[in-house]
Amino acid sequence: TAARRRIEGGIKKEELAFEFQEVVVAHLLDQLKGVWEEGNWEGLGLVGGVAANRKLRTKVRIFARERGIPLFWAPISLATDNGAMVAQVVWRMWRGEVSKREVHGVQPRWPLPTYG
Repeated sequence: TAARRRIEGGIKKEELAFEFQEVVVAHLLDQLKGVWEEGNWEGLGLVGGVAANRKLRTKVRIFARERGIPLFWAPISLATDNGAMVAQVVWRMWRGEVSKREVHGVQPRWPLPTYG
């Protein structure tokens, strides 16, 4: 992969992680801009594990401030990855404590248009 080639080429893992974060944050912000411009939204919420990323929080805060958008997000202590919640549901389903009918409507791969 490209990451492996970069590491084999001598880049430090920390530098690679920094570059990756920069690209991901820029992409998410581009997507946010596109969605915001197409919709008629009253505010913006940032939740889940991504809401714990300081770089993204800063960029989203600037984005919202420049446009006068009300911004809501979970406290860092509650900004966790949803993987643990999904695992808990699957575990309970496996044990027969929760039926598939009780978790209907879950769409794990919600399609998003590409902007930018």
